Amino acid sequence: MPSLLRSSAPYVLRQLLFAAAALSLSWPAEAQLSWSELRTSALPAVAGHALAYDSARQRLVLFGGNDSRGREQDWTWEWDGRQWTQRFSVVRPSARHRGRMVYDAARGVVVLFGGAAQLNQLRFADTWEWNGSTWTQRSFANAPAPRMDHGLAYDSARARVVMHGGYDSSNALLGDTWEYDGASWIPRSTFGVGPAHRAVHAMTYDPVRQRTVIFGGHVGIAGAPLANDLWEWSGTSWTARSLPLSPSARYEAELCFDPANNALHLYGGERHLQTLSDHWVLGASGWSSRATSIGPRLAHRMEFVPGQGVCVVGGFDGQRHRQDLARYQSSAWSVWPRMPEARRDAALIRLATRGDLFLFGGRTAAGLSDATWALGAYEQEWSELVPSTRPPARERHATAQIPNANEAVIFGGRGTALLADTWQFDGGSYRNLTNGVAPSAREGHALVWHPRLRSFLLFGGRDASGVLEDTWELRASTWTRLHPLTRPLAREDHALASDEVSGQAVLFGGRDAAGRYLDDTWVFDGVDWLELQPAQRPPARSNHTLSWDESRERLVLYGGNDANGERADLWEWNGATWFPRVTQGAPVARRNHAAIHDRARGGLLVFGGEIASPAELLGGSHWLQPTVLGGTTTLGPGCVDRPELLPFGAPCIGSRHFAVEVQRAQIGVPAFLVLDTSYAAVPIGACTLFVPGFQLQLAALTNANRSARFDLPIPFDPVLRGAQLDAQALVLQSGGALFGAIDLSRGLRISIGE
Repeated sequence: MPSLLRSSAPYVLRQLLFAAAALSLSWPAEAQLSWSELRTSALPAVAGHALAYDSARQRLVLFGGNDSRGREQDWTWEWDGRQWTQRFSVVRPSARHRGRMVYDAARGVVVLFGGAAQLNQLRFADTWEWNGSTWTQRSFANAPAPRMDHGLAYDSARARVVMHGGYDSSNALLGDTWEYDGASWIPRSTFGVGPAHRAVHAMTYDPVRQRTVIFGGHVGIAGAPLANDLWEWSGTSWTARSLPLSPSARYEAELCFDPANNALHLYGGERHLQTLSDHWVLGASGWSSRATSIGPRLAHRMEFVPGQGVCVVGGFDGQRHRQDLARYQSSAWSVWPRMPEARRDAALIRLATRGDLFLFGGRTAAGLSDATWALGAYEQEWSELVPSTRPPARERHATAQIPNANEAVIFGGRGTALLADTWQFDGGSYRNLTNGVAPSAREGHALVWHPRLRSFLLFGGRDASGVLEDTWELRASTWTRLHPLTRPLAREDHALASDEVSGQAVLFGGRDAAGRYLDDTWVFDGVDWLELQPAQRPPARSNHTLSWDESRERLVLYGGNDANGERADLWEWNGATWFPRVTQGAPVARRNHAAIHDRARGGLLVFGGEIASPAELLGGSHWLQPTVLGGTTTLGPGCVDRPELLPFGAPCIGSRHFAVEVQRAQIGVPAFLVLDTSYAAVPIGACTLFVPGFQLQLAALTNANRSARFDLPIPFDPVLRGAQLDAQALVLQSGGALFGAIDLSRGLRISIGE
């Protein structure tokens, strides 16, 4: 058995990892990290679908529709107010679009009728019911003719589904009215009085007036093919309703009842090849228009959801299919998942062990913001907090938080003037700490929690006198200026973050007093600043972000700008040098954004920012996540009731803290950790040997806790991504299963991730 000194282990481990990477079938040609947007909804872009609200189960139910490529689908989705979930039923309606669906509250099922497929060449006349888990087809001796683009509503007073019109199989307009009571379809005679033959009209039920209501649609009359008439069905007859003001004639609009104000809402549609974005409300005094909207759309669907308001799902906006869900409440529209409006120079904070995120301030299109937004660790959308006391609106301020604690600090920035105030935030309220000595009012500075000092550290920025090079410490609520022997050049718009492995604060880049972009790297060890000379470094820049990724134990630098404009490159710092990283799905290049590691979702969160030319504020949340995750898997049996080998930390490239530990051994006995590339296991009596090659052997004596720990730092080299090693512990102890002197743990397969 070869023996290696502990001091040579990192070198041999590196060679072994390279060998494992070369042998691994999963070894990628190019290492990548992946960007994704905050779309916890998995709902794809869709138009022409069927939608209904299941009030008993409190779910929006969606079926079918066209995807972004124009293909009919047979998918079923449900939205519970927090997220979309695709539901699967072995038996289900065939793929289609332009069918219609309502919820039958008396029987507790969603009812689907009709639709089209094969580019509208095929029409359906089938009736299906969804009970929350299974689709069931209903068959009837007498049923409506095949159709698409018909109207469907549920008359809750009479417990009847009401249907009117549509296009038949020859594309002719229909003018018939049918009712469905759960047992049969019943044709209703209107004695020649009623809406003209029509399709793609808006139709819903008004429970206050106990009427099924139709508005507009395609009526096919020469010279006036579109209608804006209003009809009501009482259950026995149709009646035209005339009002002095009405929305313009259109088709593909949507209509639904809002019990919050006992009114009907009409949204969107199409008129003369123009996709409409107007919003109308029909109340007791007639039609009135609303000034706010969510933009043009047609082939969308609209339902009222208690607690959420009038909800619009999907549709076509004149350019693309939509995958959003928009809500109208309290006279305003919001798009789910709700998030802060586009902005620059905001600050992100993460508090508490569960990892709630908060966004404060910045500049929006409306001006400076003093709003605080929260994204809970288990929430799907942002919500705005309204604390009784909060800092004044500002931009270019600095924030930092104590890891694993409910305490963050905000300092300075620019409001109506430069600011020098200090605020403490605990996740629910703000407290003004401004008192006595403090740094001068400034902007473009950087603030960080220093793990070695156990206090906040501030450096640089710009005040009324110019660009600064001062270093300050905030301990409790007291600011103290520090006087290190060496320090970085005066600068603004730099980035500062803590390396929690080395216990140092790391500073990169910015812009000096002459406006030159900088590419230097500095660390503050708690006493002095030291400039490092890494073998490679990111290009000079300012207005970038530097964030500690605690799961992968590295600093991540993203974006910013230089003399040529905004950047979208990504670099990682391992404590000694910088590595450029290849990413897929990168968001647009940006500067003045906010970034922080999102513990709950396992990635780097980037929010907002701006582009200088053409000038644009950016919105949206973007996550950077590993495409290959590191992990460990236990291999088979070891010796029965013998020592165990357990991992600590994540095995990913650049990890300085990954380790394995032998436990449940005797005290003060030799323990060996053996690592090798994967081989076939070798049975040895009642034990199993998983690493017969013995390529790397580390030795230690077990301690009073009957354990021995082996540190296995992994080289920061993307080529190792996807490599696998097998590990096993051998313990020399009395009574061992092998020869009375040796015990073998179970094996541990180590997979190297990002």
